Amino acid sequence: MSGSRQSNFREGDRSEYLAVYFLSALGLVASVPRQEDIGFDLVCSIADNDVGRLTFNSQYLVSVKSLSSPCIDLQPSPSEDGKLSHIRWLFRLELPLLLAVVDKSKEELRLYSTLPAYFVYYSHPDCGALTLIPRITDEDRSDVGRPKMGRAVRSLPGRYHYLVDLGHPVVRGTVRMLSNPNEVRHLKKNLRAAVSWGRIAALQAKLGVPFFFWFAKTQPKGSLADQVGFYVDTMPNAREALDFTYNRIWPTLSSLAMLYKATNERENLEATLRLMRLAPQGVIPQQIWDHVSQT
Repeated sequence: MSGSRQSNFREGDRSEYLAVYFLSALGLVASVPRQEDIGFDLVCSIADNDVGRLTFNSQYLVSVKSLSSPCIDLQPSPSEDGKLSHIRWLFRLELPLLLAVVDKSKEELRLYSTLPAYFVYYSHPDCGALTLIPRITDEDRSDVGRPKMGRAVRSLPGRYHYLVDLGHPVVRGTVRMLSNPNEVRHLKKNLRAAVSWGRIAALQAKLGVPFFFWFAKTQPKGSLADQVGFYVDTMPNAREALDFTYNRIWPTLSSLAMLYKATNERENLEATLRLMRLAPQGVIPQQIWDHVSQT
């Protein structure tokens, strides 16, 4: 124990303190213990009401950065074994990840959606390093598009460093705004939208389905534009990949089959049963087959 600490580490802590204070006005905030920090700092949820008894929903994760160093940079370690664990953790998350950039001098927080990173996940298997770049200045009003390929990653032959534009923040506010109930409601509305689209992307990734939404147009002040883009691609034509997906969607198909049986929609029932038969053998319980197959 030296009795001292590097100043840049402490400045990072102060940014996190301000982020906790700001986000706690919008809902619940739990800090991840520093010893357990693997890429996100806060686990949060949004309060459903502003007064009276509160309930909380729309859980999300936050990585906190200072304005002086706002990017999320995912680089391979010297011991990288080729499994790309330094990148793949991002797409195994079951909650949306938002990037919080804190301007301590203005007591301001900006929240960015990280959804454009899914372009890399689905379209760029040659990715070896990843940098998520938030727009800090207000001048760039262009659409948020696909990541750009950068330099080759020396330690991972055949792989490249991709630069991901996150656009402008989806939420932007100051501590002073938190005393205004109308401002708080507006911040929460935008935050809910960002979390909702993020949850869809995380769910589809969990199902093995190459689909996600992202905010194709963003505005410097943090208000969400109307245009939301979407990405969709064909399923991988491999038995293992298809089995992975059918192994996870058979409950949905089973529920649809029960609906069509109950409403006597025979054509829809037969179409659904054909899809259910594509699931790996033995996955769907026999009781379900017995129920939906009986005439």
